[in-house]
Amino acid sequence: MRMFPTVFLMMSIILLIMVMTGVTFYLTSNETRKGMLASILKSREARIATMSLLRQVLYKKTLEEAVSSLSSISIGNYIAKRIPEKITYHAIESLIWKAYANDLIDIESLLYGVYERTYKCFIYKYDLHNIKSIIRGLVLRQREITLIPLGNLIRPWEIDKAKGIKSLNELIDFLEAKEYYHEAKLIEKYEARLEAGELEALSLLEKELMKSWYEKLLKLASEIGDSAVLSVIGALIDMDYILSVVRLIQSDTEELKSNIIELTYNLTSDVKRRLIEAKDIGEILSALQQTPYRNIIEHIIKEGLYRDPLLLDISLKLLFTKYMLLTLLDDIFNVKPLISYLLLKEVEVHMLMFILKVVALDLPREVYEHILHLYPYEC
Repeated sequence: MRMFPTVFLMMSIILLIMVMTGVTFYLTSNETRKGMLASILKSREARIATMSLLRQVLYKKTLEEAVSSLSSISIGNYIAKRIPEKITYHAIESLIWKAYANDLIDIESLLYGVYERTYKCFIYKYDLHNIKSIIRGLVLRQREITLIPLGNLIRPWEIDKAKGIKSLNELIDFLEAKEYYHEAKLIEKYEARLEAGELEALSLLEKELMKSWYEKLLKLASEIGDSAVLSVIGALIDMDYILSVVRLIQSDTEELKSNIIELTYNLTSDVKRRLIEAKDIGEILSALQQTPYRNIIEHIIKEGLYRDPLLLDISLKLLFTKYMLLTLLDDIFNVKPLISYLLLKEVEVHMLMFILKVVALDLPREVYEHILHLYPYEC
């Protein structure tokens, strides 16, 4: 009996050592896993189009020459293996989306925990695009709808099935089968009005869908608890609001005001009031100079990019992306490298599409070269 305390003590010590060893192994392997993920993302980043490559593509004489000059990047490599006999801009655009989807599918297999939740939250925007496209096609009786093979909802191999949805009821069933219960419930809420072709109901539904995405992003930022991630998510939400107001002014359509979502991050009530009441782009830029984004706006004013609606739209996206990428520097053991990669990849895709369209339409190159120095990837 006297041996019992000694044996018990020894067993306790052994158990404690095993627990400490297990915890140490878990923490070490987890940090190693994060470091490996950051390294993989960095290596993939090396195959993203650079500013100098985009400039070369811009000055090609034909679409064929432009596409063939993309072989050094992952998107170009994907296109080269699937290039159609007759090259058209729309065919290449479709291949770019598929290349982007293929890249993201590869990344998905590497993700876990908060990385996976972050990824799904950021690409949810493509789910919203596809849901809205299907609804608009049904309500507006459009024969052709454009779906993007990206997101969590519609995988590349499911595009034809999604395009075959013939009614709102079918869409609701499709969403529920994918466990998109919130989105299905929102559509049910407006179903009768949408069936009647009521455009106001369409606008209200789209606003609620977008607002739910912003709320997902803010909830994610709260979960991560990193000020830089919160700042980036706030900038994403604010950028959408600013672009909506800019497009409202450019379209000169007062009805679009009802489509603008009031949720913002760094924009005060007074700034939002001034933006909504603005009569021209000058008033919008003046109001935005009173925000944390004043450096972006001053750059646009200095370069005169506000004079052309297309240049202003693209410039805002590029400069906001640069702002967000700078916010995310210097932490490989966090979700920041993943968010940086997603932001950079998205802007690469949009810039490639933009430049290839300029080439396809044979627009004056020097006009559009003006914005290339805003592209956030120079290496």
